[in-house]
Amino acid sequence: MKIEELVGTIERQVPMPEELEFDRIGVIRSTNKDITKIGICVDLTDHVMDEAIKQGIGFLIVHHGHGETVRERVDQLGDSIGAYGIHLALDTMQQGLVDNLAGILSLKDRFDITFDYKGHTVKKGAVLGNRLYCTSDRVHDVARVLMRYLSKDLSRVEIKAYNTNPRADADAIIVAPGPAIRKEFLEQAADVLRAYENPLFVAGSIKNGAEETAKQLGIQLLTIGDFESHYPGMKAFARALNKKLSNPDYCSVAGSQNATQDGCAPEVVFLPNYDLRK
Repeated sequence: MKIEELVGTIERQVPMPEELEFDRIGVIRSTNKDITKIGICVDLTDHVMDEAIKQGIGFLIVHHGHGETVRERVDQLGDSIGAYGIHLALDTMQQGLVDNLAGILSLKDRFDITFDYKGHTVKKGAVLGNRLYCTSDRVHDVARVLMRYLSKDLSRVEIKAYNTNPRADADAIIVAPGPAIRKEFLEQAADVLRAYENPLFVAGSIKNGAEETAKQLGIQLLTIGDFESHYPGMKAFARALNKKLSNPDYCSVAGSQNATQDGCAPEVVFLPNYDLRK
Protein backbone atom coordinates (compact mmCIF):
# COMPACT_ATOMS: atom_id res chain seq x y z
CA MET A 1 0.00 0.00 0.00
CA LYS A 2 1.22 3.49 -0.84
CA ILE A 3 1.26 6.27 1.74
CA GLU A 4 -1.49 8.27 0.02
CA GLU A 5 -3.89 5.33 0.25
CA LEU A 6 -2.97 4.61 3.87
CA VAL A 7 -3.36 8.24 4.97
CA GLY A 8 -6.77 8.35 3.28
CA THR A 9 -7.82 5.23 5.16
CA ILE A 10 -6.59 6.62 8.51
CA GLU A 11 -8.45 9.89 8.01
CA ARG A 12 -11.67 8.10 7.12
CA GLN A 13 -11.26 5.83 10.14
CA VAL A 14 -10.50 8.76 12.47
CA PRO A 15 -12.27 11.85 11.09
CA MET A 16 -10.97 15.22 12.20
CA PRO A 17 -13.73 17.44 13.66
CA GLU A 18 -13.49 21.06 12.61
CA GLU A 19 -12.98 22.22 16.19
CA LEU A 20 -9.88 20.00 16.51
CA GLU A 21 -8.10 21.29 13.40
CA PHE A 22 -5.71 23.16 15.71
CA ASP A 23 -4.41 19.76 16.86
CA ARG A 24 -3.86 18.23 13.41
CA ILE A 25 -0.44 16.58 13.00
CA GLY A 26 -0.74 14.47 9.86
CA VAL A 27 2.27 13.13 7.97
CA ILE A 28 5.46 13.53 10.00
CA ARG A 29 7.59 11.97 7.30
CA SER A 30 6.59 10.57 3.95
CA THR A 31 7.85 7.44 2.24
CA ASN A 32 7.83 6.31 -1.37
CA LYS A 33 8.12 2.65 -0.43
CA ASP A 34 5.31 0.13 -0.49
CA ILE A 35 4.00 -0.20 3.08
CA THR A 36 3.60 -3.81 4.19
CA LYS A 37 3.66 -3.39 7.98
CA ILE A 38 2.27 -0.60 10.15
CA GLY A 39 3.19 0.09 13.77
CA ILE A 40 0.87 1.98 16.12
CA CYS A 41 2.28 3.54 19.29
CA VAL A 42 1.46 6.03 22.02
CA ASP A 43 4.95 7.58 22.26
CA LEU A 44 8.08 7.20 20.18
CA THR A 45 10.17 5.69 22.98
CA ASP A 46 13.48 3.89 22.56
CA HIS A 47 11.66 0.57 22.90
CA VAL A 48 9.20 1.51 20.15
CA MET A 49 12.04 2.58 17.85
CA ASP A 50 13.97 -0.65 18.48
CA GLU A 51 10.86 -2.76 17.84
CA ALA A 52 9.98 -0.81 14.69
CA ILE A 53 13.37 -1.66 13.20
CA LYS A 54 13.37 -5.25 14.50
CA GLN A 55 9.86 -5.98 13.17
CA GLY A 56 10.37 -4.37 9.78
CA ILE A 57 7.81 -1.60 10.27
CA GLY A 58 7.39 0.56 7.18
CA PHE A 59 5.07 3.16 8.66
CA LEU A 60 4.38 4.41 12.20
CA ILE A 61 1.18 5.98 13.52
CA VAL A 62 2.19 7.98 16.61
CA HIS A 63 -0.41 9.26 19.09
CA HIS A 64 1.85 11.87 20.68
CA GLY A 65 3.42 13.10 17.47
CA HIS A 66 3.75 16.83 18.12
CA GLY A 67 7.03 18.73 18.12
CA GLU A 68 10.50 18.71 16.68
CA THR A 69 11.73 16.06 19.14
CA VAL A 70 9.37 13.52 17.57
CA ARG A 71 10.47 14.52 14.06
CA GLU A 72 14.10 14.13 15.03
CA ARG A 73 13.44 10.67 16.45
CA VAL A 74 11.58 9.64 13.30
CA ASP A 75 14.60 10.78 11.28
CA GLN A 76 16.81 8.52 13.40
CA LEU A 77 14.86 5.52 12.10
CA GLY A 78 16.20 6.01 8.58
CA ASP A 79 14.61 6.67 5.23
CA SER A 80 12.71 3.38 5.09
CA ILE A 81 10.08 4.32 7.72
CA GLY A 82 7.35 6.92 7.28
CA ALA A 83 5.26 8.33 10.13
CA TYR A 84 1.91 9.95 10.84
CA GLY A 85 0.71 11.72 13.99
CA ILE A 86 -2.83 11.66 15.35
CA HIS A 87 -3.84 12.96 18.76
CA LEU A 88 -7.12 14.43 20.04
CA ALA A 89 -9.22 13.17 17.12
CA LEU A 90 -8.34 9.61 18.22
CA ASP A 91 -9.05 10.43 21.87
CA THR A 92 -12.48 11.91 21.24
CA MET A 93 -13.90 9.86 18.37
CA GLN A 94 -16.71 7.37 19.00
CA GLN A 95 -15.11 4.28 20.55
CA GLY A 96 -11.87 6.24 20.83
CA LEU A 97 -9.48 6.38 23.76
CA VAL A 98 -11.88 8.18 26.13
CA ASP A 99 -14.72 5.75 25.41
CA ASN A 100 -12.44 2.73 25.80
CA LEU A 101 -11.35 3.85 29.24
CA ALA A 102 -14.99 4.37 30.23
CA GLY A 103 -15.76 0.89 28.88
CA ILE A 104 -13.29 -0.80 31.22
CA LEU A 105 -15.30 0.54 34.15
CA SER A 106 -18.64 -0.28 32.48
CA LEU A 107 -19.85 3.28 33.03
CA LYS A 108 -23.58 3.76 32.52
CA ASP A 109 -25.62 6.88 31.70
CA ARG A 110 -22.60 8.46 30.09
CA PHE A 111 -22.32 11.98 28.80
CA ASP A 112 -19.43 13.99 27.42
CA ILE A 113 -17.56 16.67 29.34
CA THR A 114 -16.36 19.63 27.27
CA PHE A 115 -13.00 21.20 28.14
CA ASP A 116 -11.32 24.37 26.97
CA TYR A 117 -7.83 23.25 25.92
CA LYS A 118 -5.23 25.80 24.79
CA GLY A 119 -8.02 28.20 23.92
CA HIS A 120 -9.96 25.63 21.90
CA THR A 121 -13.11 23.66 22.66
CA VAL A 122 -12.70 19.89 23.00
CA LYS A 123 -16.24 18.48 23.04
CA LYS A 124 -15.28 15.13 24.55
CA GLY A 125 -12.38 16.03 26.80
CA ALA A 126 -13.68 13.40 29.19
CA VAL A 127 -16.69 11.16 29.79
CA LEU A 128 -18.77 11.11 32.97
CA GLY A 129 -20.91 8.16 34.04
CA ASN A 130 -21.75 5.91 36.94
CA ARG A 131 -21.48 2.29 38.02
CA LEU A 132 -24.74 2.21 39.94
CA TYR A 133 -25.40 -1.36 38.83
CA CYS A 134 -22.34 -2.53 40.75
CA THR A 135 -22.54 -3.68 44.35
CA SER A 136 -19.72 -1.40 45.48
CA ASP A 137 -18.23 1.71 43.98
CA ARG A 138 -15.65 2.72 46.54
CA VAL A 139 -12.43 4.04 45.10
CA HIS A 140 -10.46 0.91 45.99
CA ASP A 141 -13.05 -1.20 44.12
CA VAL A 142 -12.69 0.99 41.03
CA ALA A 143 -8.91 0.74 41.35
CA ARG A 144 -9.17 -3.04 41.61
CA VAL A 145 -11.16 -3.23 38.35
CA LEU A 146 -8.56 -1.11 36.56
CA MET A 147 -5.64 -3.07 37.99
CA ARG A 148 -7.20 -6.41 37.07
CA TYR A 149 -7.79 -5.28 33.48
CA LEU A 150 -4.45 -3.56 32.86
CA SER A 151 -2.22 -6.08 34.62
CA LYS A 152 -3.35 -8.83 32.24
CA ASP A 153 -0.96 -7.32 29.68
CA LEU A 154 1.11 -4.66 31.44
CA SER A 155 3.88 -5.24 33.94
CA ARG A 156 4.27 -1.72 35.34
CA VAL A 157 0.80 -0.68 36.45
CA GLU A 158 0.87 1.68 39.44
CA ILE A 159 -2.43 3.14 40.63
CA LYS A 160 -2.44 6.06 43.05
CA ALA A 161 -5.37 7.54 44.97
CA TYR A 162 -5.75 11.10 46.24
CA ASN A 163 -8.39 12.84 48.38
CA THR A 164 -10.36 9.62 48.72
CA ASN A 165 -13.22 8.92 51.09
CA PRO A 166 -12.83 5.23 52.06
CA ARG A 167 -16.39 5.00 53.40
CA ALA A 168 -18.26 6.51 50.45
CA ASP A 169 -19.15 5.16 47.03
CA ALA A 170 -18.21 7.26 44.02
CA ASP A 171 -21.60 8.37 42.70
CA ALA A 172 -20.06 9.75 39.49
CA ILE A 173 -16.87 8.80 37.67
CA ILE A 174 -15.17 10.99 35.09
CA VAL A 175 -12.46 9.43 32.90
CA ALA A 176 -9.88 10.72 30.42
CA PRO A 177 -6.53 9.35 29.23
CA GLY A 178 -3.19 11.03 29.83
CA PRO A 179 -2.40 13.96 32.16
CA ALA A 180 -6.03 15.08 32.22
CA ILE A 181 -6.26 15.87 35.94
CA ARG A 182 -5.40 19.55 35.59
CA LYS A 183 -6.42 22.53 37.69
CA GLU A 184 -8.20 24.18 34.77
CA PHE A 185 -10.10 21.00 33.79
CA LEU A 186 -11.26 20.41 37.36
CA GLU A 187 -12.51 23.98 37.59
CA GLN A 188 -14.32 23.64 34.25
CA ALA A 189 -16.00 20.40 35.37
CA ALA A 190 -16.90 21.76 38.81
CA ASP A 191 -20.41 22.93 37.90
CA VAL A 192 -21.34 19.48 36.60
CA LEU A 193 -19.70 17.65 39.49
CA ARG A 194 -21.47 19.73 42.16
CA ALA A 195 -24.56 17.61 41.49
CA TYR A 196 -22.75 14.62 43.04
CA GLU A 197 -21.62 13.95 46.59
CA ASN A 198 -18.47 11.91 45.92
CA PRO A 199 -17.25 12.32 42.32
CA LEU A 200 -14.12 10.48 41.19
CA PHE A 201 -11.78 11.54 38.37
CA VAL A 202 -9.71 8.74 36.76
CA ALA A 203 -6.86 9.67 34.41
CA GLY A 204 -3.25 8.94 33.57
CA SER A 205 -1.61 11.57 35.78
CA ILE A 206 -1.95 14.89 37.58
CA LYS A 207 -0.60 18.22 36.30
CA ASN A 208 -0.35 21.84 37.42
CA GLY A 209 -0.97 21.38 41.12
CA ALA A 210 -4.40 19.90 40.53
CA GLU A 211 -4.41 17.82 43.72
CA GLU A 212 -5.06 20.85 45.90
CA THR A 213 -7.81 22.08 43.55
CA ALA A 214 -9.46 18.65 43.66
CA LYS A 215 -9.36 18.71 47.46
CA GLN A 216 -11.05 22.12 47.54
CA LEU A 217 -13.75 20.94 45.13
CA GLY A 218 -14.31 17.60 46.88
CA ILE A 219 -13.21 15.49 43.92
CA GLN A 220 -11.51 12.13 44.52
CA LEU A 221 -8.66 11.20 42.17
CA LEU A 222 -7.16 8.01 40.74
CA THR A 223 -4.12 7.97 38.45
CA ILE A 224 -3.15 4.87 36.49
CA GLY A 225 -0.17 6.08 34.43
CA ASP A 226 -0.14 8.01 31.16
CA PHE A 227 0.79 5.13 28.85
CA GLU A 228 -1.44 2.74 30.77
CA SER A 229 -4.45 5.06 30.37
CA HIS A 230 -3.90 5.17 26.59
CA TYR A 231 -3.19 1.46 26.21
CA PRO A 232 -6.76 0.03 25.90
CA GLY A 233 -7.83 2.57 23.28
CA MET A 234 -4.64 2.33 21.23
CA LYS A 235 -4.86 -1.47 21.10
CA ALA A 236 -8.50 -1.18 20.03
CA PHE A 237 -7.53 1.29 17.29
CA ALA A 238 -4.83 -1.08 16.05
CA ARG A 239 -7.37 -3.93 15.88
CA ALA A 240 -9.91 -1.73 14.07
CA LEU A 241 -7.40 -0.53 11.49
CA ASN A 242 -6.13 -4.07 10.95
CA LYS A 243 -9.73 -5.22 10.38
CA LYS A 244 -10.31 -2.36 7.94
CA LEU A 245 -7.19 -3.10 5.93
CA SER A 246 -7.95 -6.84 5.93
CA ASN A 247 -11.34 -6.18 4.37
CA PRO A 248 -11.71 -7.79 0.91
CA ASP A 249 -11.70 -4.28 -0.55
CA TYR A 250 -8.07 -4.02 0.55
CA CYS A 251 -6.96 -7.54 -0.33
CA SER A 252 -4.92 -8.29 -3.38
CA VAL A 253 -6.80 -8.50 -6.66
CA ALA A 254 -5.39 -8.21 -10.12
CA GLY A 255 -4.41 -4.62 -10.73
CA SER A 256 -5.46 -3.42 -7.25
CA GLN A 257 -3.59 -0.31 -6.08
CA ASN A 258 -3.95 -1.52 -2.50
CA ALA A 259 -2.14 -4.81 -3.06
CA THR A 260 1.22 -5.13 -1.34
CA GLN A 261 4.21 -6.98 -2.71
CA ASP A 262 3.29 -10.25 -0.99
CA GLY A 263 -0.30 -10.08 -2.19
CA CYS A 264 -2.14 -8.98 0.94
CA ALA A 265 -3.01 -5.84 2.87
CA PRO A 266 -0.51 -4.31 5.33
CA GLU A 267 -0.27 -5.92 8.76
CA VAL A 268 -0.98 -3.61 11.73
CA VAL A 269 0.80 -4.17 15.06
CA PHE A 270 0.69 -2.26 18.34
CA LEU A 271 4.09 -1.22 19.74
CA PRO A 272 3.97 -0.58 23.52
CA ASN A 273 6.11 2.08 25.18
CA TYR A 274 8.12 -0.55 27.02
CA ASP A 275 8.80 -4.29 27.04
CA LEU A 276 5.60 -5.73 28.53
CA ARG A 277 7.51 -8.74 29.86
CA LYS A 278 9.66 -6.62 32.23
